[in-house]
Amino acid sequence: MTDTTNATERSCCDWLRQRRSGTVPATWRFCLAVAAVLALSPAIALAADSSHRTSDLEGKGWADPGNPNVLGPIPLLGMVVIAVTDGVPADADHTLFLDSDVAGYAVIGGGSFQGIVKDNSVHIEDPSAAAAHVFGGAATYLSASTAPISVVGNSVAVTAAGYAIEDKTLKEGSIVGGGALAVGGPASVKGNMVVFHPGSAAADIEIYAVSGGIIRSSDPVNLAGSGEASENSVTFESGSGARIYWLQGAYADGSVPDLPLADDSSVLQRNKVEVLGDDDSAPLHVTHDVIAAFLHKGKAPASGNGPLIRDNEVILERGLIDGYAVGGYGNIVSGATVRGNSVEISGNTRIGGGVFGGGVDFFIDPSGMKGNTVAENSVRMTGGTVGEDVVGGRVTGGAASSNRVELSGGRVAGFVAGGHAVPAPESGDAISNSVTVTGAASVAGGVFGGLASGGKADGNRVLIEGLETPIGGAVYGGYVAAPADASALSADRNSVTVRDSGLNSDVYGGFIAAGAGTANRNTVTLSGAITLGSAAPSLFGGGGAGAGDRVAGNALVMDKVTYGSGNASFSQVGGFESYTFAVTPEQAAKAVASSPSPVALLEAGTIRLGTGAASAKLRVEVTGAARLAVGQELVVLKASDSLTGDIGSVAVVSQDLFKVYSFRADRDAAGKAVVIEVAKVDVREDANAVSEVPLADVSFVNVGGDAIAARAIPAAAAGLSEAGGVSPFAAVGYGRHRAETGSHVDVTGVTGDIGVAFGTGVSAGRVLAGAFLEFGEGSFDSYSDFAGLATVHGEGDLSYIGGGAFARLDIGEAGSSHPYLEGSVRYGKTDADFRTRNFQAAQGREVSYDMDARYWGFHFGGGYLMTFGGSDGSLDLSAKYYHLRRDGDDFDIDGDNASLGPVTSSRIKAGARQSIGITPSLKAYFGAYFEHEFDGDSRLSYAGTDLPKVSLAGSTGVGELGLTVKPGSGPLELQLGVQGSIGRREGVSAELSLRLAF
Repeated sequence: MTDTTNATERSCCDWLRQRRSGTVPATWRFCLAVAAVLALSPAIALAADSSHRTSDLEGKGWADPGNPNVLGPIPLLGMVVIAVTDGVPADADHTLFLDSDVAGYAVIGGGSFQGIVKDNSVHIEDPSAAAAHVFGGAATYLSASTAPISVVGNSVAVTAAGYAIEDKTLKEGSIVGGGALAVGGPASVKGNMVVFHPGSAAADIEIYAVSGGIIRSSDPVNLAGSGEASENSVTFESGSGARIYWLQGAYADGSVPDLPLADDSSVLQRNKVEVLGDDDSAPLHVTHDVIAAFLHKGKAPASGNGPLIRDNEVILERGLIDGYAVGGYGNIVSGATVRGNSVEISGNTRIGGGVFGGGVDFFIDPSGMKGNTVAENSVRMTGGTVGEDVVGGRVTGGAASSNRVELSGGRVAGFVAGGHAVPAPESGDAISNSVTVTGAASVAGGVFGGLASGGKADGNRVLIEGLETPIGGAVYGGYVAAPADASALSADRNSVTVRDSGLNSDVYGGFIAAGAGTANRNTVTLSGAITLGSAAPSLFGGGGAGAGDRVAGNALVMDKVTYGSGNASFSQVGGFESYTFAVTPEQAAKAVASSPSPVALLEAGTIRLGTGAASAKLRVEVTGAARLAVGQELVVLKASDSLTGDIGSVAVVSQDLFKVYSFRADRDAAGKAVVIEVAKVDVREDANAVSEVPLADVSFVNVGGDAIAARAIPAAAAGLSEAGGVSPFAAVGYGRHRAETGSHVDVTGVTGDIGVAFGTGVSAGRVLAGAFLEFGEGSFDSYSDFAGLATVHGEGDLSYIGGGAFARLDIGEAGSSHPYLEGSVRYGKTDADFRTRNFQAAQGREVSYDMDARYWGFHFGGGYLMTFGGSDGSLDLSAKYYHLRRDGDDFDIDGDNASLGPVTSSRIKAGARQSIGITPSLKAYFGAYFEHEFDGDSRLSYAGTDLPKVSLAGSTGVGELGLTVKPGSGPLELQLGVQGSIGRREGVSAELSLRLAF
């Protein structure tokens, strides 16, 4: 942890140390000069949109006699100022073109004393232009007035191919979009900008500092600040060889160095720095830091809010940065909130220092820093290089929470941390931070989800996925570096996931460097293709020096792990209470102890199963059909040196849909491996849901059998004259019904018959005979209930096609009451498919099967047809027997044989139907029947185990009523009815049938 300790002693603002001296800093001298100029300027009202050029001022005196609105050269504090100003509380819409060499002069587009400066601009457009300082707009007041000053929407645009300052060694040149010099009162610097877009390479551009907006306090006695610096920006559209010492979107300073912290409720938000560029040969060179928003030295007042630095952004696509890149930053602050700031790095950006999404840091002495919050800051890196560390959020004297780092490219020479709490008088926490490292990214140091200085490192996450270059240092979900209070230390609920990557270093879920504390409920997950280095890494759920629980609730998850060529063994594994192995069936087969060279699911030099009272919990999840047999043993853990600790509970879960395994675990004879033995294999009860499919099929084909007697034979008879003859016929019906099977099946569909019939008179009466083709097309929903398991809802499609013959003998004279006999035979093929997502072991995936079978059947029976009222009504008393056999079917379920036996339906149906004529073309009918199924059993055999039968057997009462319509004298007859059933079949169904008799 040498890298970590050194890092906590570094500061991204060490430039402040270098600039400390006994004299007033150069930029302060500039601010005082601006204040003096604005105070001494005569009150001159300028017209809106006024425009001026510095070349027009050459050789002028105190003021341009021809243009009293423009000040000329003014010697003041060793500086010369050229300013467009009116000196009254409002100044706006001025444009000044810097088109000449005015080296040593400060240029201000618009200024005001104690007022508003708005929408002024300075354009640097001449290659020979030079000046000491440039402000788009500036405002000040020199007394502790509470009147606000506002600097809004001012800008500086650099389009010259060259721009220089007079003395490059002192680096006193500055460009500022908008600045305010305040004493105790409120100040606002908002929406100011600096844009660089030189037309070609300009190696002469050398500037001390570039800032979108600045707020400074000028009184070292009255340091209170309440300023706002928002939406200021600096954009380099082209680097063009420019050299800048310091680059910032917004800067606020509430105090003088070496004086106590001042009360400060300043807000720095939505400021931005962009370095875009398109030329790697002459990039922008920043010799120190790039910061989107920077607040120096302030603290929260006794009441009210403290400093707020939020939603500031640095975007670096090109450039050479010698120092640090930081989104939002507070230096020597207390009670501050730094939230939602970000840094994005891409292209060929080179950063010599480190990168923080947001941070609170210090130089010299952190003793006054406490109560700071650094949260939800981020760093995103897709390319470039960083010479030191990358941290999402770094805090001194407070908590770093919910910060994140995402690396998908580029190289980091130091460590990476989602959140980092550095040492301070009070311990720092790192909570719920995250790091993601993927693809082409490279990290030379370690990776920390959360790194705490002595407090809590809880709930942090690390994801390493598809990494081409392994992490150079150890990987920690949560790390506590330097304990301050032994009773409060924790590294709990962290997670590390390594997926499809190389792994050369140790992995810890939680780690405490010294002192007592807990490292519990952490999770380490390895997934996919893992390539181990020659120096085998170690895996720990919890670890570190000192006393405390480092095992409870820690979990190791090995998710279908495969190893690259070479090493497949870890050095040490320990600090885990539970071990979960998700393996493929092939991996499970290789781990069978009886195989020639069994491959353990996890191998290491030493393995420690829990500690003390904590026993290891083992779980193996086979992500497919395991096909394990009773007596087989799986080698789960294997140690080449030593295996210690106790084996607790063992669970093996397979995605076999219906197999349930029972296991026992123990060490092997040498005591260096843990093996689990298959003690028993059972079949899950919900497998019987598949048995519903043949019953749905038989129930549907039975509907077709009823239709032969109820629709086909009457349709054939209606097409023949009393003398007989030959006639084609057709009958089609649609209906829905429910079959109780212990559970139930709802069947809906269309059935039909097409055929030809002939009839002739005989001495006993009349004979009707015919041949037909039959078909059915429908669907079903099955609902299977099992004790202790969820209901299995299956669905599928049904169809059948076949043919047969029928005959009927009416005994007696036509048109009179008479008895009759009838019968039919049929043969065909059924096709059914079944699908469900409700098998408990299927875990939401769809499971489907196709089944087809032959069927044959017959029916016979008779009745007495009573007629009355001429042809207007009749009463049909009948009793019939129906027989149907559906053959069995064999198919596979996840590689295991399933066999459905044949289903035989044997039933009687007896009852009466009354038909009443209403008009010559309309009849009403109603009827009542009793039906009893004697058989109707479906049996499933799966993997050699016979499951309990599912049956249609039982009695049903049926009532019906409906209308029969025969329009005109044509062949069409339409029947619309409804049936209600109670008993084995129950529910209400509607039926629509169509008969054609030619």
